[in-house]
Amino acid sequence: MSLKTKALSGVKWQIAAIAIQAIISLITIAIYGRLISYDAFGQFAILNVFMLFVVSLTEFGFGASLIQLEQYKKEHLSFAFYASILLGVLTFLVMYFSAPWIAQYYENKVPQFAIQIVAINLIIKSLGVVSNALLIREFKFKQLFISILIGNLVGGAFLGVFLAYKGYELWALVLSLLFINLIIVLINFYFTRHSIKLSFNTESSKEILSYGSGLTGFRLIGQLGNTVDKLILGKYLPMNIVGFYDRAFYLSNLPKVYVAKSIDGVLFSSLSRLQNSTPKFASVYLNTLSIISVIMLVFSINLFFFSEEIITLFIGEKWRSAAPIVRIFSFYAFIILFIRFSDTVIRAKNRFLGGTLIKIIFTIIKIGVILYFINDTLITIASGAVLSYFIHAILIIGFALHIANIPMKQFLKAMYPMTKLGVLLLIKTLIIININLGLNSYFLFFVSLFLDVVITVGSLLLIPKMYGLEVVELFLSIIESQTNTRETFISSLIKMIRLRL
Repeated sequence: MSLKTKALSGVKWQIAAIAIQAIISLITIAIYGRLISYDAFGQFAILNVFMLFVVSLTEFGFGASLIQLEQYKKEHLSFAFYASILLGVLTFLVMYFSAPWIAQYYENKVPQFAIQIVAINLIIKSLGVVSNALLIREFKFKQLFISILIGNLVGGAFLGVFLAYKGYELWALVLSLLFINLIIVLINFYFTRHSIKLSFNTESSKEILSYGSGLTGFRLIGQLGNTVDKLILGKYLPMNIVGFYDRAFYLSNLPKVYVAKSIDGVLFSSLSRLQNSTPKFASVYLNTLSIISVIMLVFSINLFFFSEEIITLFIGEKWRSAAPIVRIFSFYAFIILFIRFSDTVIRAKNRFLGGTLIKIIFTIIKIGVILYFINDTLITIASGAVLSYFIHAILIIGFALHIANIPMKQFLKAMYPMTKLGVLLLIKTLIIININLGLNSYFLFFVSLFLDVVITVGSLLLIPKMYGLEVVELFLSIIESQTNTRETFISSLIKMIRLRL
């Protein structure tokens, strides 16, 4: 099976995974938002920051190393498996015994015992590093889809909602996360039951460590930069304010949680195999950005203009006053996938030094901005955070283009379709919100969303050249991989689009 066929098959199941996970998670979060207090969300935001940061150290890039290698041996698997477990246990112990100091630093606004329970995730995640990497490397995204589906259903939709309904609040969030991770790890291991026999080879260990050490530094600094605002806010502000800020950020971060995380596996695996083929590498990267930018444009525009409606629908009426902050974060929502997929280029090319320096600059800027505005409003703090992300995006995209030997002119050309579509969508939205017909705002939101789809699909059907030949061909290939196109309505549309190219 060719790389393109494997990638398209992977995309098929990743799209299914995105859809199912998004539906389950959004329903779960909608229920959480109505049952759980601001304080509990603030506490969980701090706990999650510590866990994500330490997980980056625990994994130490071992899984990504296995994906990035052209060929792997049993010694690679053995070292990655046992080294991950060792780091998982060590980091668990560090976090467990550091819990009293962490709780004291936050003036016991974050429970010590909750920190210690969350730390169990470090051991659980370490057990699944190799199996998850092997599934991604072999494009077995159908199996990943199944594990994500079952994990989110059992751990989130059932257990988490039940505990939230019973009034456990913070523990509903903590235990839900714990069981989701445990179920996913167990099912992934079932699908890739690799040998756990210890097999050591110095050369293989060095290959894993060489790549993993660079990636770990890159991820740790990136994770710190992404979450340092919550760590600072948790120290100086009440937990209900932190929870308020975190939920506003969560809505804007949905594309990264679902779209980026899923597509990244296919993209990283593909780019790793094309790292020595500059034209194909550039084509895959730019075409992915071009397609994703259109999706993000639709999401960001609606998030900006219909923030109150989106908040009320997804997390509840009591969060409605977070609308101005969500509006600010809508700009972050647009640029974050550019940052994420540029990071993917850096990982595929194994160029971590330059990438890490950019992450350090971003982290320093963000810390400075947050501390400077710490006594100001949340809107000002959010604006400062978004500004730091824009600087981050400019630097990281420029570096990705440099190491992939892609001229800036070629990048701008790939973004041109998104710019033209953006003007159309913006004009349409301004017209809708400024025509006062006494219509319900939620109705206007769904009308706007429907028209976004009509304009996007209509322009693809009528003037496909506007998106560029390569982008349209990739898009059509993805559609064909999702459906049985033999003499169907969809196949007729695909033929029509190709005739217009």
